[in-house]
Amino acid sequence: MAWFHIDDETMWGFEPHVAEAIFEAMVREAKVPVVRGERLDPASGVEKAGTRIVAVRMESGKVFKAKMFIDATYEGDLMAGVSYTVGRES
Repeated sequence: MAWFHIDDETMWGFEPHVAEAIFEAMVREAKVPVVRGERLDPASGVEKAGTRIVAVRMESGKVFKAKMFIDATYEGDLMAGVSYTVGRES
């Protein structure tokens, strides 16, 4: 593995390509399907039943249904209808 020194308080670090290789190995071992190259439809991409997300629709028209969705996006793309605040606390 490609480890490198970050600072005196951090025990270890690794290069991004190493993190990607570890991720790929984990999803392969768990047989988790990973879909790439899709974008959430901004107009109607989140389907909810009450407050629960039940499906997401991509710009390509593909629909993914699941019992649980994890929003691991940088911008919180699945936060449909959720109130939030942008910025720092007062």
